[in-house]
Amino acid sequence: MLPPNSGNVAQRTVYFATLSYLAAYLTEEYGLSTEETVLPLVLVGIGAIAGAFAGGIVAGRPSRLGTTMFCFLGGGIASVILFSAGLSEWLVIALALGVACFFSVGWPILTTRLTELSESSTATALRFWATSNQLGAIGGSAIGGLALALGGFSMVGVVCLLAAIVAAAILGLKVPESPDFTR
Repeated sequence: MLPPNSGNVAQRTVYFATLSYLAAYLTEEYGLSTEETVLPLVLVGIGAIAGAFAGGIVAGRPSRLGTTMFCFLGGGIASVILFSAGLSEWLVIALALGVACFFSVGWPILTTRLTELSESSTATALRFWATSNQLGAIGGSAIGGLALALGGFSMVGVVCLLAAIVAAAILGLKVPESPDFTR
C-alpha cells in the first residue's frame, strides 16, 4: 500500500509543469507579451481555486478516489491537447483553466485521505504531504524544462499526460479507500 503522497508527487508535477510553461507557451506560440499573459494566468488561478473548492465538497463522499482518478486523467489529456493541438489562444487558456481545476480537485480529497490513514501521527503524515508538494513543484518545473528542451512544448504535454497516468494508477491501485466507504 502506498500513501497518497506518492501519487501527489506525480499529480503536482503535472500541475506545476503546466503552470510553469503556460506563459512561455502563450508568448512563444501566440505572440503575447509578458503583460498580456497576466489575465490568462489569473483565470488559471481561478480554476485552481474552483477545483479545490469542488474537491472539498467531494472529499467526504464514497466516490472521492474515483473522482480524483478521473480528474487526474482528464487533466493529463487536457495538458497534452493544450500544448500540442495549435488551438486558438482562448481555447488554450480554457484548457489550462481546466487542467488547474482538475488537478486541484484532488488536493482536499488526498489531504483528507492522508489524515485518515495517519491515525495518531497526523503531523508526520502532513510533513510528508508538504514534502511531496515540493517534490512535485521541483519535478514539474525541472522535468517540464527538460521536456521543453528535448522536444518542445508538445513534449511538455506528453510528460504531463504520463505523470497524470502514473498519479491515477498509484491512486487506483495502491491507495486504500476508507473502511467507512467500503462496507
